[in-house]
Amino acid sequence: MVFAVNVSPKQMVYNDLTESVRQALAQSGIPAECLALEITESGLMAAGDKAVRQFEELRALGVRIAIDDFGTGYSSLAYLKNLPLDVLKIDKQFVDDIPDNEDGMQIVNTIIAMAHSLHLKVLAEGGRRKPSATFWRCEVAILIRGIS
Repeated sequence: MVFAVNVSPKQMVYNDLTESVRQALAQSGIPAECLALEITESGLMAAGDKAVRQFEELRALGVRIAIDDFGTGYSSLAYLKNLPLDVLKIDKQFVDDIPDNEDGMQIVNTIIAMAHSLHLKVLAEGGRRKPSATFWRCEVAILIRGIS
């Protein structure tokens, strides 16, 4: 089981997030591999370069790193290339209207292909409507191989 915890940009900029996480893991007894820290795409931009160093330290502990709400912020593909990431979470605004919106489907397919080429796992938020669930069952076999 993986516990996902949202991280704010302020936590990354003004605190020693790595030490806080290290202490929390020690106190809770949760293995680092069972923790995923999530920061929104816009939060990542606000945290800036300090995020890279802290994410590297956290990954060295075994903690997973995820970008939440991907596709909604002012993303920089350089961050995807340079950050030690594990997961991209596609924002629900792209997922909820699948398969009714062809443009939305193309955006989701492109994000999935890009993430896989960078060896990242993909999670989709939303998708609770029946057509979306049907679409995802079909797409899982084709596009989202190897997601745990």
